[in-house]
Amino acid sequence: MAINGKVQEYLALATKYFKAGALTARAKNWEPALNSLLHSIELSVKAALYTISDEEIHVHQVAGHFGRHFRERFGTGLCRELARTLGKYNIPRYPGEEEITQKDVQTALVLARKFIEDIVPDLLKNPPRHNGRAKPASTTR
Repeated sequence: MAINGKVQEYLALATKYFKAGALTARAKNWEPALNSLLHSIELSVKAALYTISDEEIHVHQVAGHFGRHFRERFGTGLCRELARTLGKYNIPRYPGEEEITQKDVQTALVLARKFIEDIVPDLLKNPPRHNGRAKPASTTR
């Protein structure tokens, strides 16, 4: 599959999880909402990474990979926010973890929307400049 096709495929699935998370958030069901939104963010970050390589990415914590390749383009602040937000990945998935707040969900909602509507489309419109076909480092198991 061509890189652009893979990016679009991941972006489409990220959008589905975003919509599910937003709908669940409106019902104030924070754990499922946050879980869907975090998965949306993960998928959209992988879509961003697939703009530079079609190498499979088999990790959930993709914030470091994003920062390594795109910090200069999108800023340290976004990379920190991404790492902080994705750091909550296991919290909504298992009982007994810390409490999830409306603010946690709102932060994830805003970040997911930013990746889906702004960052990935920007990368598709203005592809990253790399020597040859760069591959995200250490993204396999």
